[in-house]
Amino acid sequence: MRIFSLDKWFFDVMFPDSSYVFFYIARVRLFGLSFSRINLHYKTGEELYSYSEKIRLKVTDKKNFAVWPGTFRQEGNNLKLVIAKGELVIGLIFKSSRISGSEKLKEEFIQLKRKSIKWTPVLLKAEVEGSITLGELTRSVSNYDGYIDYMSSRILPFRVPVVEIYWGRLHHEKIDLCWSIAYPEDPTTPYVKCICRFGDRLEETGKVMLMIKELGRSEVFRKGYIRRYKLEVKFRKYQVSLTINKQEDIFVSEFLDEHKRLNPLLTGVLKIISGNPGGIKFMSQAELEVTSGSGILREQVNLISEYVRFKKNRQTS
Repeated sequence: MRIFSLDKWFFDVMFPDSSYVFFYIARVRLFGLSFSRINLHYKTGEELYSYSEKIRLKVTDKKNFAVWPGTFRQEGNNLKLVIAKGELVIGLIFKSSRISGSEKLKEEFIQLKRKSIKWTPVLLKAEVEGSITLGELTRSVSNYDGYIDYMSSRILPFRVPVVEIYWGRLHHEKIDLCWSIAYPEDPTTPYVKCICRFGDRLEETGKVMLMIKELGRSEVFRKGYIRRYKLEVKFRKYQVSLTINKQEDIFVSEFLDEHKRLNPLLTGVLKIISGNPGGIKFMSQAELEVTSGSGILREQVNLISEYVRFKKNRQTS
């Protein structure tokens, strides 16, 4: 019997008016017991709508699972998600000219002996259509930018050697990019993964340098973190420079029981053994520069980024 496993899918959609919806579908298995949940957050203007509910989940692979009542499945080069649970109804098709080439990407992100944490985009960029209904609120989706990634872990939470994570995803007419930089206690040896599509070329690299531009402090977490930073990423035939100049908070939460629906005792135990992770999602503005054999591309871009910290977090100073 496997002691612990976590499977987690992340979906997001960006609307033309800068409204943003993202949601997680996650399954935790612990000593033979299985717990699954969906968490959704929708930010429009100054309004934030959130929903969380238990679900039943049966996983086939990272592109196919059954969720009662609903399904997530691959249909040709598209991925279709249908869920109807309480006040939440989701009917979305994530369309792509191909399934992002993700089959060729390495899934392993962090390796500890025979166990690992895997993370990879399922769709680095998709055109999304359909609708999302939450109570009396319905939002139509008509070929808007979307993204899906998948993470799985077989490492017990208290053994995960990470204290903070910097993540982001960028969609642009000529380039799509996502990254994850996970810092252990020793910040000189981070776990790094960056995936980029530039033209018709999809590549993955660990050759990423993060340079601090400005330190900030989260009053929610009472911790310092890198609020503005520059990424230098090297691929085989081009280089990407991304300077994040401004980050506006979209959503702040603890990853465990953010809606206070779990048993308090169970929540307390899980927080202790997991390091009680929490995160801030940002709407960010950045300077993009891509240098290749065909010249230099310079653009001002908008993107989604995130900072995640664990209770055992080192102090950024």
